[in-house]
This record gives sequence, structure tokens and C-alpha cells, in this order.
Amino acid sequence: MKGNYFSTKGVRKVNYCIAFCFASFPDCQENTGNPRAFSWEAWLEGWKRYDGYPLHRSLLDELKNALAQERIAGYDLRLWIGTDSVYVSSQQTVHFVTSVVIVRRGAGAYSYWRRWHVPRPMSMQERLFQEVIFSVEVGRRLRKVCEQWQIPIEIHVDVNPNPFYPSFRVYAQAKGYVQSLGFTCRFKPDAYASTFCAHRHL
Repeated sequence: MKGNYFSTKGVRKVNYCIAFCFASFPDCQENTGNPRAFSWEAWLEGWKRYDGYPLHRSLLDELKNALAQERIAGYDLRLWIGTDSVYVSSQQTVHFVTSVVIVRRGAGAYSYWRRWHVPRPMSMQERLFQEVIFSVEVGRRLRKVCEQWQIPIEIHVDVNPNPFYPSFRVYAQAKGYVQSLGFTCRFKPDAYASTFCAHRHL
């Protein structure tokens, strides 16, 4: 972490937004359509490969095996995590997708993804910040295995740092939140995990 990157006023904004977003989590439903509340304990279950083929084990177990094999093969690795979302007014539902991308520098990449739904309208600011929270929560659960293999994690945020764009409203809060938890943060146009990988599965 490099110095003080947001003010005390910014901290209050971040804390308010985090509390507001977490209050909505009980509304979350899994992509199976089951009406039971979304379970954070089962967060790493129900993931799929990029082609849609479901994993038959948790994402954590999958990555433990994959990262070990890639490291043994000598690849320089990065882990990108990003979330994108869309509001479908006819369904009164926000659809979210989180993508986890294993990048082999100079030798391509592959990814995993998960979809779920929030069955109520959300403001743009709430929706964008909830994308960030979902990505960070995945990162926190995968951090230990990445540290074991010295693989850096990047959180890719679907927000534009240009004040001309509406998403800029959450730029400072999103950046402060991600960096305060020790992750590297990437924004548009470099937020490939959210803007391209996650967006593809919406």
C-alpha cells in the first residue's frame, strides 16, 4: 500500500457503501434458480470453465492443482479477478458474473466463471460497488494459494477513471476499498477480467 490514497471523508464513503451493499446479500440467489439465500460458505462452489463446462470440485481445489502444474511447467503467472453485471428490467433482476483468469505471461490465459442473480433493482453506484465486493471476496479466498506460489492477484474493476463517464462516481471508493485490502487494482481500459471475460457470460 502506497501512502494515503484517500481522505477521511473517502473512508466514510467507502464504509457506507460497503454496509449498503452487504445489506443486499441475503437477496442473492444462485444461478440454479434455487430461492435459498446465497451462501458465502459455498462461495467457491458452482464454478464453470470458460466453455461452460462445470467444475466437479471447488474453485479453490481446481486452482491449487492448476497453479501447481503451471508453476512446475515454468510459466510466469498472474491471477486476474473481475465482475460485470447487467440489470434486466423485465425481470426486475440484476445478473452478476465473476471471472477468474489465470494468465501465463507470453503464453495465453484461461478462465473460470460463476453467475448469480439479485432479484431487485439496484442503483448504478450500488451495482458497480457490489461488483467490486464480489471480486474482492473471491480474491480473499484465493489469496493464500496464490501467495504459496508467489502469484500476484489483480482485481479488475469495471469502472472508468475518466470523469467524463458516469461510472467515475465510484472510482475513488472502489480504488480505496481494493487497495486497502492489499490487492492491485486495474480499471478500464485495462480491466480485462471484468470488461471482457465476465461480460461474455452475462
